[in-house]
Amino acid sequence: GLIHFSNVHFYENKLQMLPTRESVNAKEIPFEWIKVDGIWEKQTNEVEAIEVLKQVKAIQRQFPEDGIGIITFNYFQM
Repeated sequence: GLIHFSNVHFYENKLQMLPTRESVNAKEIPFEWIKVDGIWEKQTNEVEAIEVLKQVKAIQRQFPEDGIGIITFNYFQM
């Protein structure tokens, strides 16, 4: 669908949305749910955005060679 089109035409087929078979077999957790007490206001959630930045910085420190994609609900949250 839409993600496949974007992956082909904008991201040179580099997007990976599902965990690899190797990571599933290794019992790695490819996704994490982090609950924050933010408030949706004026089409944004500042507390959520701050947590996302915190997590991205931590991932970049741990895996400096990897790329990170972030999907937001709308333009303003981006």
